[in-house]
Amino acid sequence: TFIDFQAEHLKTTGKDVERFFPGLRTQKTIALDKLTAVSFSGNYTGFIQDFVAYGDFKTNLGNIHSDLNMKFGKRHPVPVYSGKISADHFNLGALVADSLLGPITFSAKVDGSGFTLNELNAKVDAEVDELYLHDYTYHHITTQGTFDKKLYNGLLQVADSNLVLNFTGTVDFNGELPAFQFRSEVLRSDLRALRLTADSITYSGKLDLNIRGNSIDNFTGDARMYDINLFKSKTRIAFDT
Repeated sequence: TFIDFQAEHLKTTGKDVERFFPGLRTQKTIALDKLTAVSFSGNYTGFIQDFVAYGDFKTNLGNIHSDLNMKFGKRHPVPVYSGKISADHFNLGALVADSLLGPITFSAKVDGSGFTLNELNAKVDAEVDELYLHDYTYHHITTQGTFDKKLYNGLLQVADSNLVLNFTGTVDFNGELPAFQFRSEVLRSDLRALRLTADSITYSGKLDLNIRGNSIDNFTGDARMYDINLFKSKTRIAFDT
């Protein structure tokens, strides 16, 4: 049955969404039960298992604007999605049950499939205005890349007042041991302002990395650090690479 309607003030909850879309119950990444109040205003066009949702979601965790096509069900056992999505001070940490994460404000274009790490295959272009992570709110983050299950390949740029960073490469957790192959450049960082150290430490430098492993005991590969500038309490620290 084709559906085309405009909602002025449709109310629901995360648990109701799971009842309406049973396929979402199998994913463990998103804690839909944390969405205790959801209000939708906008348009819903399509079928039950293939539709476009355009409008605004106001929730207890924050607000989301959606212009997304979603497909799932028997013809699409792995959910497929494409379109645009944005959020304003949305509590991402609560939704994914991660205490290190907090509110996020972003706009993104997405084109992919899957919600779990074992099924994820997606291209994402995003501008993140604000992201709370580990007791600090980062600003002005740009990312363009692809996710293939537990592999990310792309670029990340940060232009925060306490961190200016460029990153290009891959991070792969699909294998028995994680693999990292990337080039990064930190033009400026204030580690105390970022809540990473108690001491006043600033750092800049470049890193070329091609290694595999998950601890200092099993790392294999090559790493090169150069153009390093490291200061503690405004005193330069000698750094041998």
